[in-house]
Amino acid sequence: MKMKMSHLIVVNQIQQEVHENENEVEDEIKLEERIYPTIGTLVIGSWIGVLTRIGLQRFYELDDNSIFPAMYAAIVGCIIVGIVVRKKHSLYLFYYPSVVGLSTGLTGSITTFSSWITSSTLIITGFSRPELTSAGKFVAWLSILVIGLSVSICSFQFGSLIIDIFNTKQRKNHQKIKSHKVWRHKFSKMDIIVITLALVFLIGTILIGSFI
Repeated sequence: MKMKMSHLIVVNQIQQEVHENENEVEDEIKLEERIYPTIGTLVIGSWIGVLTRIGLQRFYELDDNSIFPAMYAAIVGCIIVGIVVRKKHSLYLFYYPSVVGLSTGLTGSITTFSSWITSSTLIITGFSRPELTSAGKFVAWLSILVIGLSVSICSFQFGSLIIDIFNTKQRKNHQKIKSHKVWRHKFSKMDIIVITLALVFLIGTILIGSFI
């Protein structure tokens, strides 16, 4: 009797695993990672991101209490990262290249690790605020690192919280997205718009750089 019961339990477990695997296969979505539109969204996002960061760094000139020049850019960039991460699945389904454009392109250009570290290095080495004592330089250096990291993490969490607040009917989506790179494909209307805008931005950047 015990042997039969144990056999039935094993059979039921195997059937459940098979059923779960079938559901996983059914819930899998395959999307094309189209290279040229993805590069296009990256160009557009980077262009807008750089201009946004330059504009946000202007606030540092107006606010003498800012810890480091890129603080406002870090706040805005990390908030957008939090939003994009939470809505990544929906963005993939809407337009696959948009995730690269928003995450790597836009937020990658707004946020700046190099400026943050440069600010702390200039303080500790005495090239910035040379009037500070050794202890003052160390405290300022530590403040830039700690506050910069804390601001970035809090901003990221705030971006995620925005989605929770305004998307009350959000459901957990267990669909897995698998992509494969495609070089040759038919361009959709959105692809054509993205690639055209990217070319315009590239040509505009070259022309602006040549006249400045």
